[in-house]
Amino acid sequence: MEKIKDIANKSESAEEMRRKYEFIANNAKEFMSLINSDYVYEAVNDSYCHAHNKKREEFIGKSVSCVWGQEVFNSVIKKHLDKCLEGEEVHYKEWFQFSSGERRCFDVAYYPYHNDEGIVSHTVVVTRDITEREKMEERQRELEVELLKEQRLSFIGLLSSGIAHNVKNPLSIISGYIQLMKAEMPNRKELDNILQQVERIESIINNLMVKSSMEQKLEKCSLDLNELLTTELNFLEADSYFKHNVKKEYQFQAILPLIKSVYSDFSQGLLNIILNAIDAMHESKEKILTIKTYSDDDFIYIEISDTGCGIPETDIPNLFTPFYTTKPSYIEEGTKRPKGTGLGLFSTYQILKPYGVKFYVESEVGKGTTFKIKIPIQ
Repeated sequence: MEKIKDIANKSESAEEMRRKYEFIANNAKEFMSLINSDYVYEAVNDSYCHAHNKKREEFIGKSVSCVWGQEVFNSVIKKHLDKCLEGEEVHYKEWFQFSSGERRCFDVAYYPYHNDEGIVSHTVVVTRDITEREKMEERQRELEVELLKEQRLSFIGLLSSGIAHNVKNPLSIISGYIQLMKAEMPNRKELDNILQQVERIESIINNLMVKSSMEQKLEKCSLDLNELLTTELNFLEADSYFKHNVKKEYQFQAILPLIKSVYSDFSQGLLNIILNAIDAMHESKEKILTIKTYSDDDFIYIEISDTGCGIPETDIPNLFTPFYTTKPSYIEEGTKRPKGTGLGLFSTYQILKPYGVKFYVESEVGKGTTFKIKIPIQ
């Protein structure tokens, strides 16, 4: 009788322990499932059912291929289960889009379960929602990129401003001597031409100093996008290819509403798109850069159009992804094609995204491309 009582007590103890483990599993935030060597579900916790919007009986006793489909089972799940049945642990991370449209990131782990004989009889699958952690890490990476950008801009701005200041002094002396020579030789037309070129150089230097000064301001200020575009386009006139080979058509609204922003964010972001437009026309017979600005009650619109090579419709969704480019990654010997890294539009998107800026692209291969940029006024 005592032996029977001992067995009963042990049985009650094992049952109590089972209930405790079941309680822990069902209250865990992780999604847990137990799958046997025949790829059949033997147990799932409440979180697993809730995540997939299914009842427990829709899993228990059903094969994995029956629940998720033969194609998904063969292409994704089976290889992980087979590794586990061989005694290996499997870990991977993936983003999943729910039917509601929400995207979440999950850390998935497959653990082999050994029976009393030391044979792997089951696989325990544990899935953790790490979306918030991934978003924090992504934000950390963005902050690091922003910090590096600010440091780089600060250094380049100080360097270029110093160079411009040092060049301006001797240029003023040259201008003074030419004016003296002109007073002595008023009929020498060459002196007028030289003086005109000196004044152009001074204009370029003044524009560079204004741009450098504005780039140093990392706090938000009231910004007129017409003035910013004018400054950037005047700066590009220093490039002989842009000056002599590209026809410009600027249609700026007389007065644009001001926006609060960091000057360098919009100067760098818009300049990237303009430079892409110029590069796209490298092999076009007719090179026309058209830039329009206009606004309504809520938004400012900037359209940047080119008559370049155009972008295939299938490629447009990839334009703002990192390292995607239609340009060669290096310049072939004997050619002058612009090269690309695939980071220009990506950085533009990352820089202007915090301002709520939206981008729309229309393009036709062989005819050109238009970028429409929609900027909230508030």
